[in-house]
Amino acid sequence: MVAPSIFSLVGVVSLAACALGKPISWRNGFDKRHAKALPAPISFNNYGGKSSLANFDNFNGVSNFDGSQSQQIFVEQSEQVVCTQIDVEIIQQKLVVIREMVKRILIEQICEVEVQTVVLEQFSSSIDSFGQDIRHHSSRQIGYDSNIAALSSHLYNSDGSQSNHNLGFSGSQVGNHSVSVGGSNWNNSTSPASVGAIYQASKSAKADAQSKNGTSSSSSSSSSSTLLSTSTLSSSSSKSSSTSSSAAKSSSTSSSSAAATITAKAY
Repeated sequence: MVAPSIFSLVGVVSLAACALGKPISWRNGFDKRHAKALPAPISFNNYGGKSSLANFDNFNGVSNFDGSQSQQIFVEQSEQVVCTQIDVEIIQQKLVVIREMVKRILIEQICEVEVQTVVLEQFSSSIDSFGQDIRHHSSRQIGYDSNIAALSSHLYNSDGSQSNHNLGFSGSQVGNHSVSVGGSNWNNSTSPASVGAIYQASKSAKADAQSKNGTSSSSSSSSSSTLLSTSTLSSSSSKSSSTSSSAAKSSSTSSSSAAATITAKAY
């Protein structure tokens, strides 16, 4: 299978990068002296009576929904890993492969839509948190857990089917073998503005895409409603015109105005 071989290679590279290293602790958190009272954390254990969610909170821990509050322990590498610039299309291809893998995992190995929903939101939130790291909007250092990344080769069986065995870690352990990557072009003077600009542009593009996806069915419904209303008004206009020509003119003007108003609202 193509996917297992790709991720096996990634796993080997990631594991080799941190070989012979020793850990350096990087703890997330904030000064408790300045902490504000927070609302009680939401527990998803047995949420909605779903027994399949019995141990949901145990993975990352309560108050750590997406794992962003877990500590980071960076491994001091014997040789610094440095990023290599490659064609953005290749990156897009790799991320689409991962995206489709996520879809497959969710719909093949979870049958309850409620559970699919909360697990996907948990995953999406963790990606959003990493986005904050990249934009330097968090207290976390940028990196990835090389030990966890190396497990990607265990997601499939030899026949290409999805594995269903426990991978042997909890979410709270993610980050204990973190690796930093050098070579970023981040500049404290100019990057906040340039990164902020492209982030806002991408948010606008995202909103536009979601708007188009979310209004396709409603637009069709609105169009049908408009056609029905126009047809009804035309029928009423015909009846009025058979009574008198002056009434027909008035009715025709009224019908056209009303149809225009309805059409405008539909759009």
